Amino acid sequence: MEISREASGAGAFRIAGLPPGEYRLEVKADSFAAYRIERVSLEVRQELNLDIHLKLASQSTAVEVAEIVEPVEAASSPMGFNVDQPQLDRLPLPQRDVAGLATLSPGAIPRQLGGFNGDSVTGVEPSRGNVAENPPVNGMRSTMNTYLLDGVLNTDSNVHAIVVNPPIDAIQEFRLQTSASSADFGYNGGGVVNVVTRTGAERLHGGVFDYFRNEALDARNFFASGTAPKPVFRQNQFGGELGGRIPSSKRLFFFAAYEGLQLNQGQSKASNVPNTLLRGGNFTGTDTVKDPLTGLPFANDTIPAARLDSIAQTVITQFEPQANQPGRPNYLSTTPILNGNDSVSGRVDWDTASRGTLFARYSINDERSDAGNGRLLEPTHLRVRAQQVAVGHTFSSSDWVNEFRLGFNRLKIQDISFNAFTNNYVGKLGINGIDQDPVNYGLPAFILQSNLLITSDDPTLPLTQAGDTYQGVDRWSTRRGRHTLQAGAEIRHYSLAYQDRMNSRGYLTFTGGFSNDAFGDFLLGIPGVTQRTVGQPQAYLRQVGAAAYVQDEFRATERLVLTAGVRYDYNSPFSEKYNHMFNLDYSTLPAQPKLVQEGANVATMPADLVAPNRADFAPRAGLAWRPLKSHDLVFRAAYGLYYSPEIAQQSYDLVLNGVRTEQDTAPPAGVGVTPLLTLKNPFITSASTGFPGYFGIDPHEKSPYAQQWNGAWQYGTHGFLFEAGYVGTKGTHLGRFRKFNTPQHVEIGQDLAPRPGDIQSLRTFPSLGPLIQYQDIANSIYHSLQLRAERRWSSGFSMQASFVWSKSLDDADGIVQGLFDSVGAQNEGNLRLERGPSFFNVPRRFVMNFAYDLPLGRGRRWMKATAVTPLVSGWTVSGTGLMQDGTPENSFYFTFDPANTDTPNRPNIVPGQAISLPPGQRSLAQWFNTAAFSDPAPFTYGNAGRDLLPTPSNKVYSFAVTRGFALNEKVSLNFRAEFFNLFNHPDLGIPGNNKDFGPAFGAIETVGPPRQVQLSLRLGF
Repeated sequence: MEISREASGAGAFRIAGLPPGEYRLEVKADSFAAYRIERVSLEVRQELNLDIHLKLASQSTAVEVAEIVEPVEAASSPMGFNVDQPQLDRLPLPQRDVAGLATLSPGAIPRQLGGFNGDSVTGVEPSRGNVAENPPVNGMRSTMNTYLLDGVLNTDSNVHAIVVNPPIDAIQEFRLQTSASSADFGYNGGGVVNVVTRTGAERLHGGVFDYFRNEALDARNFFASGTAPKPVFRQNQFGGELGGRIPSSKRLFFFAAYEGLQLNQGQSKASNVPNTLLRGGNFTGTDTVKDPLTGLPFANDTIPAARLDSIAQTVITQFEPQANQPGRPNYLSTTPILNGNDSVSGRVDWDTASRGTLFARYSINDERSDAGNGRLLEPTHLRVRAQQVAVGHTFSSSDWVNEFRLGFNRLKIQDISFNAFTNNYVGKLGINGIDQDPVNYGLPAFILQSNLLITSDDPTLPLTQAGDTYQGVDRWSTRRGRHTLQAGAEIRHYSLAYQDRMNSRGYLTFTGGFSNDAFGDFLLGIPGVTQRTVGQPQAYLRQVGAAAYVQDEFRATERLVLTAGVRYDYNSPFSEKYNHMFNLDYSTLPAQPKLVQEGANVATMPADLVAPNRADFAPRAGLAWRPLKSHDLVFRAAYGLYYSPEIAQQSYDLVLNGVRTEQDTAPPAGVGVTPLLTLKNPFITSASTGFPGYFGIDPHEKSPYAQQWNGAWQYGTHGFLFEAGYVGTKGTHLGRFRKFNTPQHVEIGQDLAPRPGDIQSLRTFPSLGPLIQYQDIANSIYHSLQLRAERRWSSGFSMQASFVWSKSLDDADGIVQGLFDSVGAQNEGNLRLERGPSFFNVPRRFVMNFAYDLPLGRGRRWMKATAVTPLVSGWTVSGTGLMQDGTPENSFYFTFDPANTDTPNRPNIVPGQAISLPPGQRSLAQWFNTAAFSDPAPFTYGNAGRDLLPTPSNKVYSFAVTRGFALNEKVSLNFRAEFFNLFNHPDLGIPGNNKDFGPAFGAIETVGPPRQVQLSLRLGF
C-alpha cells in the first residue's frame, strides 16, 4: 500500500484509515533534505503523532531514521492493551484464542483458573458462554463486552459473547479497549475486543505447524492418587497459513489460515458418592435416619430392604458409580472430553490506487465436543458452528477518509444429552409426568441436599440455537485546521432461533425433611421439591439496532488535544416472529397478575410487551496534555457513557410463559401421612397444572448504561512506557431478577415478616408458583489504581506488566439465575442488604508477559562467530505470569429455608468469629472458618452479607523456549517447548458455599490444571 499526502499551510498532514502494520515514511519539500523513517509500527486504533523538522538541502542530503518507537500516545485515545503479531508468535498461550489474550490485560478478570468453568451464562449459551471466554472488564459484567473483527461486530446478542474465534495465526493485532472508548464505539459498556486479521504481502510467505501435548509430560493432578495412572491428555493443534500477492495482479493480495484441534482429555473431577453401606440403606456412623411414617429412628439406623424404593434402587445399581478412592471425596471421575475443532479464515485485499482499498474475508469455526461431567451419566454432544463474512471499503483523499463495512455473523449451537434419541430411561424406570419426546430421553436431575451426588443427565438440555446478525457501518473523518471531525452510522438486525428445555426431564430435590437425611429420602423415593417444564419452548426472536455519532478532536495548542463527541444508540425490544411471548401485567394488583400476549394491544401493555427506549444519547469527552515540550510525558483523561442492551435470554423467558413451568413442594412429614410426592409420581396429579410459575419484564424498563472515567500519567523513555492512572466505572439501571409471589407479598406493596405455615398458602397468589420479574434497578461501582509498564516489540524484545488495586461493588451479579453468581435476593423487601463485593471482585492483580530474542549467535549482537555459535543461535524465551486475589463467594442455603420465605436464605454470622482463617489453618476440608456461621432461628433472616466468603488466590506462570533453524535463506524451522503453570502451583477452586451441604460447606474439591508441557514444530517460508 502506498499513500501520498500534501501538508496543509500550517505544515500538518494526516493519514487515516491505515490498517495496523509496519510502514516506511518519507517527507519531501523543495529546497529541503528528504526525511525518511524506515520502520514505523502502527497498532490497532493507535493515533501516532510525529513532529518532523526538515533541514535545508545545503545542510544535509537526507535524514534517515531506522525505527520509530513512540510508546506515549499524545491523543485522547482510550485506555487499552495491545498484542501484535510478533508477540503472538512467541507468547505461550494455553488456549491459543482471543479470550486468552484478553486476560493478559490489566482490567480483564479470568475466573476459570481454579476449575470454575461454567456459570449461569454458560448454561444459556454452551461453549461461547463459558467463563473462560467472557472475562469481566473494569467492574462490568461478563455479558457487557463487545467483540469486533476487522471493524465488524463479532458479538452474539444472546449473551453478548464472541461469535468467531479466528485462528491465532490469522491475527495481525489484538487490542482490548478497557475504558472510555471514543464515540465510534458503542453497543456495550464493558471492554471492546478489537481484532484485525492479517493481509497478504508482496512476497509469498507461509508456514505449517503442529502443537502437541501428552499426559506423560504433565504433572499429576492435585487431587489424583499417587498410584493412579494419569488421566489421558492427548492434544494436537495443527495447521498453517499462506499469504502473498495473487499472480498476474500487482495490487491484489490474499491471506489464509487454518487451525485444527484434536483433543482426548480424561477429566479428573472429584465428588462424593454413596458408599456400599449407604447404598444398601445402612446409615451407621452418619445421620440418624427416621421412618417418615412413625417419626421414629429405623432399627440399627438401617432402612429395611422392603422399604427401599424400586426406582431408587435401579438408579443406584445401574447408573451410580462405586467409590474408587478412600476418604472425601471418594469418587474420581475420568470421563474423557473428546474435542475437535476446525478454524479457517481467508482474506483478500485489493489496493485500487485511485478508488481506495477493498477487502473481503470469510471465517469459520466448526467445533465438536463430547464432554463428560462428574455428575452426569454420559457425555453431552455439543456442536458449534460460527461463521462471519466481512466486506470493507476504505476511500480517502488528502483531507478526508471514509470507511464502509458490511458484516454477517451466524452462530449455531446444538447441545443435547448423550442419551437423546437412544435411551428412554424415564420410561424404563417408570417415572410418570415427564415428556418422553426422543430428543428429551435420559435421566431426571436427582439433587440431594447433602454432599452426595446421584447420577443424572444435564437438566438444562436439550438446547439449540441459531443466531444471525447483519450489520452495515460507515465511518467518515476529515481534518479542518486544528479540528479532526468524525461521524458515522450503523444499522444492525439480529434474529435468534432458540430452544432451551430447562428441567424438561424433571428436577427432583431431596431435602432430608422426611428421613432426616437427603440420601435417605432418595432411597425411600420421597422428593421434597420437584420442578418440570411441559411444552415446546421454541422461539424466533428478532431485534433491530441503529447508531450514529459525531466527534471532534481539537488541537487547542501544540501540547493540548481536546476530544468531544456524542453517540446515539437504539436497540429495539426483542419481538417473537409468531407472537409467542407473554408478559406479566401487574396493573391488576392487588388481584393476581395476568399474562398478556405479544401483539394483544391492551391498554396496560405495549404491543411488543416492552416499550422501546429512543433517547439513549451517550456523550464522550477526553483530553491529552503534554506539560513539557518533549513527547515523553503526557496526561490523559476521558469520560464516556455507554449503553448496554440486555441479553436475549431475558426476552426468551417470556416465551417460556407459554410453556408450563411447574414446581411442587411436599408438605412437612407427619406421622402416618402418605407422602404426596414420590419418585414414581413426582408431580401432583390430582391437579391438572400444579402451580405454574411465570416470568415478567418491566414494560417500561430503561436501558442499562455504564459511566466510565479515567485519568493517567504516561511517561516514555528509550522505548518503554510507564503509566499510572485511576479508572472508575459506574453501572446504572442494570438488570436483575426479583422473586415475587412469596410469603412477603412485596409486589402488592407489603413487606410481611417471615412466619410459619405452608409456603403455597402463604403466597400472595396461592394458585401460582414463584414469579420471576426482571427489573432495571441494579447498580454497580468500580474504582481502581492501575500501574503499567510496557515496551512494544522492537529490537527483538517486548514486555508488558501491570498491577491493579481495585474494588468492585454491586447489588446484583446478573440477569440470569444461577448458583454462584446470581441467586437472587434473600429479602425482596430490602434490596439494600444485597449490596456487597461483586462476584468478580479481585482486589489485587498482577499480570505480565515478555518475549526476547536472545542476542546470541548468527545475525545477533554477540557471539556471532565462535565455536559455540551454532549452539547459541536462534534462541527466543518468552513467558506470562499472573497473581491475583480470590473472588468473593455468596453463602446461601441450597434448599433449607429457615425464614420460610421461598428465597435463598443466608446464615447468621457468629459474634466474635472471624470468617477468614490464618493461612496456616486453611485446608481443603475447611478453607474458611465454618464456625463463623450458624443457622438462623426459625422464621428469621440470616444476617450474613452477600459475597463475603473468601476464596483462594491464583498464581500461574508459563514459560516458552524456542529455537529457530535457518534451513536456507527462505525457509526456517522453529522448535518450541512451552510450560504452562511452570511451577505446578495448585490453583484451588472455590469452596462449597452452601451451609446445608454439611461437610461440603467450606471444602474445596476442584483445582485448575497442573503443569502441562506442549511441544511444537513450525516450518516457515
